[in-house]
Amino acid sequence: MTWCWFAATDEPAQQASKRVPVSQAVRIDARLIDPTGDAAWISLAIVSEATAPLFDDPAVSEAMRATLRAVPPAAVSTLVRDASLWAGSVTVWRDPPWTSGAEDPFARVHPARLLHVAAGLFATVPAPCGPAIQRVGGELWPAIPADGRP
Repeated sequence: MTWCWFAATDEPAQQASKRVPVSQAVRIDARLIDPTGDAAWISLAIVSEATAPLFDDPAVSEAMRATLRAVPPAAVSTLVRDASLWAGSVTVWRDPPWTSGAEDPFARVHPARLLHVAAGLFATVPAPCGPAIQRVGGELWPAIPADGRP
């Protein structure tokens, strides 16, 4: 999986460091970012670093399962800061099945906001066959590396 930086800010972002583009930035599955993507509704949950649960916390795993059991979204990604902590999630909808972020399964772990996003940011990405909830060395497991070797 390839990650890219993502930040939701209310004001113009301030440069944080060369390593992290802005202090609020988290990593998102790069497949979700598409400058030609259609307008979308997103359910966005971003957890502070101080209160972030472990990525493999049972509540996070169950939220992932519930999202995959529901009406398929246009795209979904967990958000990360490092290899072990869950930083949040973004679920992309073209026509949301909810009226608020509180209905998002990830909102059971951390409050989510339902936001409308103009065209030019989010792609449509098919849902995975199931959540990859185990990590080895910061990488999802089981997963097939890009070079195809087990």
